[in-house]
Amino acid sequence: MPEGFLVPRFRYVNPATDDNPHVDPNVSIETKQAGIVSQVLHHYYPGHPWRVEADNDGKIVKVQIPVLMGPTNWYVIHFDSLKQHDRAMATIKRFGGEICERFNLPRARFSLHQYVDAIKRIPKGRRFHGLLPS
Repeated sequence: MPEGFLVPRFRYVNPATDDNPHVDPNVSIETKQAGIVSQVLHHYYPGHPWRVEADNDGKIVKVQIPVLMGPTNWYVIHFDSLKQHDRAMATIKRFGGEICERFNLPRARFSLHQYVDAIKRIPKGRRFHGLLPS
């Protein structure tokens, strides 16, 4: 991968609800699902700053571009949509494309110029936590 390009990140969110927050029997399932989605997004839309999280309890994978979408807006993919390989690839590609389209980003390699333009189009009152230029 060329230097300077972002790698999509995915993370596991532990639903720590008891005295032992490090024990979760679903960690491998969630990590695998998030990793698959992350890899497909990187393949079709390289360099975009994707954030991917999986939740086995809800049977979903959540996808966003954090600076553009904020901390609470996500596209949600149900695990059932990821069971068949061809259907999974099409679903992930479609969701990634819809996010890019919503913010006028290219459905291809990341473009910093277009990304900055997308940030500037967000009204100042809706910009998130001072992360965006004024």
